[in-house]
Amino acid sequence: MLDTIWFWGALAIPTILLLLFAFNEKGTPSTIIVVLTIAAIVSCSNFPTREFVHALTVGHIIKYAGGYVLLGLIYMSLKWIYTAYELKVKYVDYKEAWLERIGLKSLPETHTDEFANFKRALLGATGINIADLPPKIRRHKARLVFWACYWPFSFISTMLGNPLKHLVNFIISLLSKPLNYVSSSLFSEFKELNK
Repeated sequence: MLDTIWFWGALAIPTILLLLFAFNEKGTPSTIIVVLTIAAIVSCSNFPTREFVHALTVGHIIKYAGGYVLLGLIYMSLKWIYTAYELKVKYVDYKEAWLERIGLKSLPETHTDEFANFKRALLGATGINIADLPPKIRRHKARLVFWACYWPFSFISTMLGNPLKHLVNFIISLLSKPLNYVSSSLFSEFKELNK
């Protein structure tokens, strides 16, 4: 009984570390934790490693590894869509706030000083470089590989990372145009407010 408690207690530490590294998308430390955890389990337990390895067949390896890789690829694709959508929402929200603050209806031409000011302000406030929009796969290969390889931990850290906030923001973004239309309609008779 005590051995079991120590085992699960010791396994909790690398699991928590993997979740933290997955939240911050740190591949190298995650790999080190996995290797050290496997080495510790093999060396410090009575786990029959040789018998386990000899009992594995090519079919088992293909089934389990193939399933893990397939789920990782599916998760990676969904996470990419989610990440691109979040980036779009962040960009649109900042652009609308910036235009409102500056008093413009649309972004200025790309070769003007005003547009350069927008790019600098966007990068400073959100970390988004306009040259990286829309996001390209070739610039995010490491993230994609990380998501595919560590998908269980990335999934859990994504789900724990303020899911309610994301849901509320998504619903507000869907309802913002109709709600803004209602409020604009209610105040349309006040010409001094309609600029």
